[in-house]
Amino acid sequence: MPSSRVLLLGPAPSRMPPTQALEMLRPAELPKLTKLPRLTKCVLTNTKFATGKAAKTFNIEANYEPEPVQLQTLAGWSGLKERSAEQLADGLVLFALRAVIDRDGPFGYVILQRQAADLSQRWPALEEEIGEHLYTDLGDGNTLLNLRGPGGSAFVDALWELHLTGAVYCFDDYSLAATLAVAAQAVELNG
Repeated sequence: MPSSRVLLLGPAPSRMPPTQALEMLRPAELPKLTKLPRLTKCVLTNTKFATGKAAKTFNIEANYEPEPVQLQTLAGWSGLKERSAEQLADGLVLFALRAVIDRDGPFGYVILQRQAADLSQRWPALEEEIGEHLYTDLGDGNTLLNLRGPGGSAFVDALWELHLTGAVYCFDDYSLAATLAVAAQAVELNG
């Protein structure tokens, strides 16, 4: 039976300081449909950062993992200067997402949150709306990923590969939405 747990993942530290991300995530709640904890909040940071019990943290620079450095190197090599910041920030979020899933998962859904949004009223409809789709745009840069279906983990892997290989720097007009669409298409083609 697929997990119904939800991971709410705050933005990359380059987009929002961890203290501000914590304050954005703190009030987020979803309707309690079971007695199990349904919502895990996670603040991304690049330093030591204490959240109390309000959220978990993931320090991107802890453990000296090679992937963040590889992503930074690809951003530097891209020659896009200022325009590579979006790809790098999204790549770091995906690095953290995979690690948090390994550490705290499984999750049925992941909300990549960039802006404050109250999803508590929308949540029951969102579960139905996303159905078997791999993702849906929640507006304001927020995205819901569906990991419940058979292609969920392949979708996260495809997103990660687009960043880890540097392919995202070849997009004419980079956006997370464009990357999500390419990854979903890759999963569909590999069926």
